[in-house]
Amino acid sequence: MLNLVFDIIVISSNAKLFIRPLSWLLLTLLLVQVQFGYALNTQPEDTASEILPKSYEAVLARVIAAYPNLQSAVIQVQRSTLELDRIYATLTWKAAVDTSISHDLAGFGTPADSVVARGVLSRLLESGDSISLDASYNRVDNEIVFVPTLPNPSNDTAINLSYRKPLKKGAGNVEYQSRKEAARAQVSSSQAEEFELRDLLAKQVAGLYFGLATIEVNLDNTREGIDRLQRLLEYVERNKKLGVSEEKDILQSQARLDRKRAELASLETARNQQVFNLNRLMNIPATTQFTSQLDYSEQVIPDRESLLEEVFAYSPALNKAYASKKAAESNIDLQRNNKKDVVDVIVSVGARSKIGPAQETDIDETDLAGKVGLEYRAALDKSGLIAALQQAILSRDIADNQIHQLDIDLSNEVDRLQGLIRDQKKSIVSKIRLKEAEKQKFDEAVSRFRTGRTTTADLIIFEEDLSISEAALANAQVELVSSINELSRLRGTIWLTLDDYR
Repeated sequence: MLNLVFDIIVISSNAKLFIRPLSWLLLTLLLVQVQFGYALNTQPEDTASEILPKSYEAVLARVIAAYPNLQSAVIQVQRSTLELDRIYATLTWKAAVDTSISHDLAGFGTPADSVVARGVLSRLLESGDSISLDASYNRVDNEIVFVPTLPNPSNDTAINLSYRKPLKKGAGNVEYQSRKEAARAQVSSSQAEEFELRDLLAKQVAGLYFGLATIEVNLDNTREGIDRLQRLLEYVERNKKLGVSEEKDILQSQARLDRKRAELASLETARNQQVFNLNRLMNIPATTQFTSQLDYSEQVIPDRESLLEEVFAYSPALNKAYASKKAAESNIDLQRNNKKDVVDVIVSVGARSKIGPAQETDIDETDLAGKVGLEYRAALDKSGLIAALQQAILSRDIADNQIHQLDIDLSNEVDRLQGLIRDQKKSIVSKIRLKEAEKQKFDEAVSRFRTGRTTTADLIIFEEDLSISEAALANAQVELVSSINELSRLRGTIWLTLDDYR
């Protein structure tokens, strides 16, 4: 402790104290030291971590990004797309080369050495026609020559350009077109399966998320009720001290307050479970805390015709059924083509050469070659081909029935949601009026209670009526947002804004 010594100077009869400059300096240093030490010992107050709100779209985007099965569905779409590339590749040029060296008996039973080389370049055209270019080289060296006029060794070279045109089976390259359409249908089906899984996840997330929102609005309503009942209990306790209230009034108020607190504890437990389940779907730590964030603004609902157009265009189940029908139709075309007979026209032109030494002279002969042919093949028993065609037709009929049923189901679902949203809006208007009436009734009862014109039991009943009306309104508003969200999922519009949250 610093002791300051002040020099006191007494002037005349007035006892005036003068502090010398040195004393002022010491006092200033003391104050600075105390303030500096206080600043060092001061610790910042801990602030509670802020719990941020998450919208349904933000939660869904996180679930979509973290769900493994959905990633597998995306890979399946990519795999189906590669099948198209494989089919397109069937129309590219193909090359084949064949070479051999042999020692064997020749045509006259004499030993001979031979070298054979052949190369073919061919391509199937989109029209079904095919073109090929082949070249061959054949060298034969006989050990014994029986015909002196023939060259030995002989070197034979041939080049051919051939063009095949199918007139019945294969005309228009039906097999290629059918496989291509079937592959496109498989891509559409894989995409529909991906969207089906997305919608299933969106529905599961919506159930948990809007369940959380319902619990949270009930929590808010319960806390408001606890505040009202706490004030009532304090008022009754004061009145009892004044001799105005009785013990039973305190017991009634306390019992009602305890029941509200029990409801609050149950709701908090339910909320924690909902948050845990959503965290598990989002693949984030289970202890992560967040609150729901609903958009209560007025949403414009299109007319029925526009809704049906959007729903039919997006519906994964309907698109999958259309893909099945498309695949069945391509299979019908393929089976009809397979049932036809083969009638092909083949045109070939080329050149030939034979070079080699003979007994009396060297031979070097070249000439042009050409051929026009007609090829015909037919199956003697077509019962299996007819059965395959009938199976394809039945598959198309099944797809048609599925499409028809889905049209009915989707139309009914649109009508149900439209009617539900319309009724919920009307219900909210009536619940707003009910809440206002219950609030006025409760406020009037509080005024009468203060003047002793109503009982504690009546006031508790009126508070419960108010609490019920508030909860009914809050729950109805959440249900309306949930129904609009369900309609958005049915239309597919929920996915249009999801990229903003990824």
